[in-house]
Amino acid sequence: MLKHGSDFVFTTPSYEWAKTFRGEDGALPFFAEFETLRGCRIRVPSFIYSMEQQLKLIESAGLQVKDFYDVPIASLMRDRLSPKLIQGRDIEASVIDTYIIRKP
Repeated sequence: MLKHGSDFVFTTPSYEWAKTFRGEDGALPFFAEFETLRGCRIRVPSFIYSMEQQLKLIESAGLQVKDFYDVPIASLMRDRLSPKLIQGRDIEASVIDTYIIRKP
């Protein structure tokens, strides 16, 4: 619950990064595909929306997006990173989408 005039931060995995786990055929947009240590492929529910879709959802809830930031891989480079974050992507590629939201 938020008071009117309050701000909050909402983050999601980057849509561009999350697309890499949607399966090679792209047939299941709301499922992520992973490979287990034993080499099995599994699909799990995962609802990550594009920025445009996310903005519509936020605004349809009566909230306002004040600002948006993405966090690129380069911002995390001083820490030990999971290979899943990198997967052959440029260090400027986004891994986290951040929304600054206000309840009017």
